[in-house]
Amino acid sequence: MEKSLDIYQIKHRIGSFTVSFLKFVFISCVCYLFLFPLIYLIVSAVQDPVAAMDLSVIWVPNKLTSWNFKSAIELMDFGRAATVSILLSVFGTLATLLSCAMAGYGLARFNFAEKKLAFIMVLILIIIPPQTTSMSVFLNFRFFNPLGIVNAITGTSINLIGSPISLVLPAIFASGIRSGLAIFIFRQFFMGQPKELEEAAMIDGCGPFKTYYKVMLPLSSPAIITVSVLTFVWYWNDSFFSTMFFTVDNGPLAAQIEFLRNSFIQDANNAIYSPQEQKGILAAAAILCIVPPLILYIIIQRKFSESIERTGIVG
Repeated sequence: MEKSLDIYQIKHRIGSFTVSFLKFVFISCVCYLFLFPLIYLIVSAVQDPVAAMDLSVIWVPNKLTSWNFKSAIELMDFGRAATVSILLSVFGTLATLLSCAMAGYGLARFNFAEKKLAFIMVLILIIIPPQTTSMSVFLNFRFFNPLGIVNAITGTSINLIGSPISLVLPAIFASGIRSGLAIFIFRQFFMGQPKELEEAAMIDGCGPFKTYYKVMLPLSSPAIITVSVLTFVWYWNDSFFSTMFFTVDNGPLAAQIEFLRNSFIQDANNAIYSPQEQKGILAAAAILCIVPPLILYIIIQRKFSESIERTGIVG
């Protein structure tokens, strides 16, 4: 009897070890797939361009250098470009929070004739890619003249191309970069809140706007954190609108990387930089652009994960 029990325990331990080992192998493979681009970038950025020609070197560089980072910082005008990226991301995030939170609350709590149509427009903002409206958006800011007011006052339209206003202004009216998803997140969160809170506030004499600002908005910190992080990253990483509205002289980091890549493509004869040098510079530029939002996520990772669970967009 004891011998049979020992054999059973041994089999159980072997089975548990096998399952744990297979789980470890599977998770390691998945992590490798996700981390491969980042590992490749880091290796390419710190590796000497001359050593990169050695086919025997794959993952462990045989010679480290900071030349790639120095060249990337100089070519991108990193200080100025980073300042522009920070300003665009901060003001774009603040404008998105103010407008999209109010729009989401209105869709969640108020009944009006155009409510379904308004929600359909929000879904359209999420579904339709920005490339389909790029021409009209560009012309709108190139010849900025809302309702003909500007032309009536100044006699001509205003050119906002190259100005940060071209990216921040749509966010003020809840139509910025992926504002549809931000509105949807706030709507889902407010729909999950008990209506008794608003009823109690109205009994105390609060109107709809005061109830929103004094009661509901302070309770929406999970949705605010979620939208803030996502929107900041979207504005920081946006290269489509940035390359459309800005030039190499005033663009943010994401646009500068695109401009740098295009300049390398135009250098078909490799007269200035060799292919290995171009590869290392672009990798270093990408890492310089990745680090700030990565640090932000590491700092608020726990609160961000908790906020995602409490906003009502999962499950």
